[in-house]
Formats: sequence, C-alpha cells, structure tokens
Amino acid sequence: MARRQHGYVREGREGWLRHGYNGVNAMLSPRHAGGTQRFDLTRSAERDGSGIAIERHYDARPGDVLLRVCTDDGLVIHALRDDLLAEDGRSAPPRIGRIE
Repeated sequence: MARRQHGYVREGREGWLRHGYNGVNAMLSPRHAGGTQRFDLTRSAERDGSGIAIERHYDARPGDVLLRVCTDDGLVIHALRDDLLAEDGRSAPPRIGRIE
C-alpha cells in the first residue's frame, strides 16, 4: 500500500494498543486491544525555514540504516538497526543499535 504524504508527516505503519485506548493503569483491568493509525514526521523546520529531514526504513535488516536524519546544513546522522533476536529465535522488532 502506498503511503500518503501530508505536509511534514506521512502515514506510518499500523499499530496496536494492547491495553486499549485507556492506556496502562494498574488500577483498571485491561481493555480490548485497539488498532491505531500512526503518522511519521518527515521534516521539522524552524520559523526561518531551516530544519531537518527524517527518513525511516522499516524494512531495514540488522546492521542497515533504520533512521536517517539530514540537516539543511549538510550533516547526516544514521541510526543502524540492532541485530537482536527475540527469545524464540525470530527477529525482534526494529531497534537502534548504534548511531554514526
């Protein structure tokens, strides 16, 4: 499915709230899980127009770029995916392992 871009945000991946929309509260019993629609920030800008661009790569393999942040000044920061495995031996959800 193609993701639509709206200004500085883009439709992100679908997600789930495991405890429902009331959040996690030890005093309340959990509710049914609820689906969410996420939006990813693709650019952040100051009043003068300068800012940063953000790229996310959800399909990154361990060791590949998971997140790239580029400033208008030319600085580029890469966040590389960690290669952790879940307890059952499958690939764990993406998480940043190191930053270059």
